[in-house]
Amino acid sequence: MIIHNQTNIIAIVILLIIFFSFRKQVRSTYAKNRYFFGLLLFNIAILLVEIIHNVFKGVETNLGQLIYVSSIALYFLLIPLVIITWMLYINFHIYENDKHAKKLLMFLSPLLIVNILFIVLSLFGLNFVFTLDSSGSFLRGEHYNTILIMSYVVLMLSFIYINLHRKYLNKTDLYALILFPIPPMIASMIQFVNPEFTLLWPSMTVSLIIIYINIQSRIINTDPLTGLFNRREFDKQVSYLSNMKNPKRNICAIMIDIDDFKLINDAHSHQVGDVALVELGLILKRSIRKDDFVARIGGDEFCVILETEDEGVLFNIVDRINENIENYNLKRQNKLPMGLSMGYGVYNPKYHGSFYEFFDNLDRKMYDEKNIGKQNKNVYV
Repeated sequence: MIIHNQTNIIAIVILLIIFFSFRKQVRSTYAKNRYFFGLLLFNIAILLVEIIHNVFKGVETNLGQLIYVSSIALYFLLIPLVIITWMLYINFHIYENDKHAKKLLMFLSPLLIVNILFIVLSLFGLNFVFTLDSSGSFLRGEHYNTILIMSYVVLMLSFIYINLHRKYLNKTDLYALILFPIPPMIASMIQFVNPEFTLLWPSMTVSLIIIYINIQSRIINTDPLTGLFNRREFDKQVSYLSNMKNPKRNICAIMIDIDDFKLINDAHSHQVGDVALVELGLILKRSIRKDDFVARIGGDEFCVILETEDEGVLFNIVDRINENIENYNLKRQNKLPMGLSMGYGVYNPKYHGSFYEFFDNLDRKMYDEKNIGKQNKNVYV
């Protein structure tokens, strides 16, 4: 029992570190973050309830028995709340809005209602989800398995729901969402066979770490519109490069800006402008290599950073960007074409000084060419 409490305490500490670290860096009002915070807090609550349950088990005073029974009731109440919050998290992650949340809540509400009903009946001494033996210790009720089966069914439905909407998810997110229920499901199966094995909710901590690493942490450094890295990550990348001593490979960069982007927004609406930004993000990802860095660093401004031993790689990427933009415009036919201004080059410490000066130089050259209005706006510096 002491080992179990120690395991729970370690799990709580890990979850609190994630909670406060993540809360400092993101908006807690954003729905996806709210659902993730909910998962963290509900899991922390269950772990605390388990500790209280273990501490007051066998305490014969009236207050001790009251706390013990209350901890059991609260435990069974929290289980469906975790599952419902998880389903809402999946739903928002797929659609990026709460459009289907009400329907989902209506579908899942019987799970919560049945749980509450069974808890109340058990508290009145009926043998539903739990009962107490002569010594006041917890025993599984006649309908304990009903709650367990309902929870499993919803978790299995989450697998189906994710797979039906897999086209909306990138591979990293898809695998993380699929993996989430597996640790607690395995732990609960073992616990069902052997009640002394109580690692169900500590195993949920593993699941939350999977989500945090593969999905939530990317919110901090990812542009929500294009899915590229954001300005924050770009600044970190430049800082990292500035601290490098004698880089073994050439550091190259491309500064990219959409021509007449304000005109696109003013004449065709901001929604059309957003589509253009998303399309350019996809074009840039198709044009670069797997390990190259690409970020949206401002309104319609993007940057590609690459390390290479061969400077020719830089020119090949610039050519691919131009070629992909040309193909994009051909497919759009009579629609407003997208034009780019690009400034690109290889970092030379003797000429550019610091990396900050290098990027400033690329930025100036790109805007100089944009303002001059030359036909060839791709400038090597």
